[in-house]
Order: sequence, then structure tokens, then C-alpha cells
Amino acid sequence: RSTLFPYTTLFRSRDVLSDQITVFEVMARYHSGGFDQYAKTGVFVPASFTDRNGNKKLTWAEGFVVIPKISYADDEQIKIRDILTEAKERLKEIDADVSRALAALQVKNEKPYKGWLQDVINGDTGDDDQDAAEEKPVAPPLCVALSNFINGHPSLSRGSIMRYKTLRNTLQRYEADRGVVLTFDGLSPEQLQDFRAFVKDEDGVTRSDNYIVTMFHAFRTFVRWANGLGKGYRIDPLTTNNPFDLYSIGSEQYGTPFYLTIEERNLLEAFDFPPRLARQRDIFVFQCLIGCRVSDLWSMTKANIVDGAIEYIPKKTKEERPITVRVPLNSHARAILDKYKDNGDERLFPFVAQQQYNLDIKDMLEKAGITRMVTVLDPVTREEVKRRICDEASSHLARRTFIGNLYKQVKDPNLVGKLSGHSEGSKAFARYRDIDDDMAKELVSMLE
Repeated sequence: RSTLFPYTTLFRSRDVLSDQITVFEVMARYHSGGFDQYAKTGVFVPASFTDRNGNKKLTWAEGFVVIPKISYADDEQIKIRDILTEAKERLKEIDADVSRALAALQVKNEKPYKGWLQDVINGDTGDDDQDAAEEKPVAPPLCVALSNFINGHPSLSRGSIMRYKTLRNTLQRYEADRGVVLTFDGLSPEQLQDFRAFVKDEDGVTRSDNYIVTMFHAFRTFVRWANGLGKGYRIDPLTTNNPFDLYSIGSEQYGTPFYLTIEERNLLEAFDFPPRLARQRDIFVFQCLIGCRVSDLWSMTKANIVDGAIEYIPKKTKEERPITVRVPLNSHARAILDKYKDNGDERLFPFVAQQQYNLDIKDMLEKAGITRMVTVLDPVTREEVKRRICDEASSHLARRTFIGNLYKQVKDPNLVGKLSGHSEGSKAFARYRDIDDDMAKELVSMLE
């Protein structure tokens, strides 16, 4: 594990910019097991900067140097950006140097001596075999390589980064629990099965098979990358071993999607809620009418309204398949937007926290009497169970309501997928092909 953070001692410098500014020296901390060392990096970054309106902007967040986007011609701000860019590149070099040096020690079963980290950063480890080690690269331990993969991949989406970080953190907890250091060459189908058992019931918390399958898909992609088979981010192979060739991950399983009928949606729209829930109801109904994910809805502004339609690029597929989704606004949607056209800012609606939004959706459905039973798949047991639709509702119910009702009318997955942002042949969209008794009756009647 590594941490880069600003040193607590500040000093003034006249050499960086024309005016005096406060700067931080970035310190490095690496810790794993009993190893925990700090060292100076010799990299200095401005503590903060201000935009042309005098608003303070931080240059440091979440352990990384933040490179500001300079949107105006200001020589001082451009200098700060250049300084931060150079600092970020140097910190990447330091992190890579330390990771390689740590891997070399682990291969030789040696531990870092006191002051070792500072020597590595300074480029002097006192190791006579360093040149030989550089001539013959050694694959780093698995978790070190996974950190390199996360930090070096040029096109991982934010969601993918979170999945890989979750995988890495879980692997590190597994290593600590089992007293092992995972390596590529030592990875086997038996160890994968043991890791799966660890994830399933870690600390007495039973995780669903879908959760594990998703994690193992990320694990397999990472191992394929280590084999030199990465998609869009190839490297010289770190290993020729791939235990996933002999190990079955399984597949995610989901129940048939449930959704609100148009009658239920209209009932919700007509129900007399107090002002706060009425606003949440309007947002939910609008989401039912355009079918976007809640993360996309929360990002929308009035600029997303183009020629009587909502236009947006779905965040989930922005990195891999950036397409513009355009959904024409019907009279219901336009009427809802008109209610909030003067809400004081450029956002479409007065949004609240997404967690509160999900809770309010359950509450609204129950108050409006929309409580019919639906069949859902228990995520842990994978058994079908009956539950009230209001208890299972969340923001994603709006997306399902949009897709389900459209598909019921046109029965064309490609046309509906164009409005929902699903790709042609999407596995997620395929689940909507068996969603309605009326459709089934209509098909059977064709045999008469």
C-alpha cells in the first residue's frame, strides 16, 4: 500500500512564481505487514490557488495531485498547472520505482532496512545486483501489479476503478487472513476457490453470488492483462499462468424485471403528496418518462434539453461506447419541466441525495397504495420470493418502467434500446423480453 500526502511543514518560496505562495513538500508512505516507512520526495506543490474571481481552489485531494483546468489566459495559473503536471509525473515515477524495488525484495525474501524508502527515492539502494535485476524484470506480487493496472490504465471508467479497487482490497485482506503473498505464477484454480469461499462469508457477512461473479470477472480481466492480452492496454506478459482457463466463474442471475404499469404511474402522478414528496414524485415520474439512470439524471441541466428532447451521453458507457441518447419529451414530461423552469439554477430539478431519493420512492408508492406483490430473486439464496413492489422499489424502477412499457408497445429491442442507451444484443436488455402476461397471451392467440 502506498500513500502520498502533503508534508505538514510549510515554507514560503519566491522562486516558483512571481508572488509568494505557500507550498507543500509531498511525503511518501509505504506500508505492508510490518513494513511502514516515510520519506521525502523532493516534490513541492502549491498549497492552493485562486481563480480569476478570487475563489480558492485546492490542488490536493484524496492523496493525488489535482491538475486544474485552466479556462482563461492567466500566466500565473498556467504556471501552477505546469508545476502540478510535472509533480504528478514525478510522483508516478517514484511510485513505480518503489513498487519495483519492493517486488525485488520480496522475490529474494528480504525486508527493507531502515531508511530504505528514502534511498530508493534518491536512487541509491546500495544493491550491487540492481543492474542485473533491471536486465531481467521480475513480475511484482499480484496486488502490487493490480495497483499498477488501476493507476496506469488509460481508459477505466470511475465505476471500473472502484470495482478493481474493491478487488485489490479484498485480495489484500485475503492475504492477511491466510498469511500468504499472492503471485501470478502461484495462482491456481484451488486458490481461486479458496478466495471465493473467503469472499462469500468474510467476517460472517454473506455476500451474494452475483457480487462474487462480478468481482471474479474483474479478476479474470486483470489476469488476462498480466498475460499480455489486455484490451486496449497491452503490456509485455508478466506471467503465462492463467488459472481461469481451468476455473468456471459462473454467471450472474437476475429475476424477471418488474415495473410500474402506465396506470400505476398515472396514479402516482395524481396522488396528493405534501410539497417535499410531491417534488420527489415529479422527479421520479419524469425519470419514468425518459428512462435514464439516476446518475445521468442528477447530472442533467437545462442545456440537456435540445429541440424538444433530452440529450445525454450515459456515464456508464461513456468511456467504452460514447453514444448520445436522445429521448423526445412527451406532454407529461414537458409539463413537469415547466413546473421547475425557475428553480434558481441550471439543474433540471431540486435534487437531493440519491439515497434519500430511493427511500422516498418506497414511501411514495406505499402511500399511493401501489403495493402489489412481485416475484424477485433473493440475491443470496437465489430462490424466488414474493415481496411488495413498494418495498423493492428504487430509482432503477423508473428506468425499468420506461423500458417495460415501451417494449410492451413496440416489441422491438433495438428501437427501445436506442432510447434507453442499451447496446444492440445487450444481455441486460434481453431480460425484458419476458415481462408481460398480455404479450404472452397475444402471441399464443396467433396459434388459433
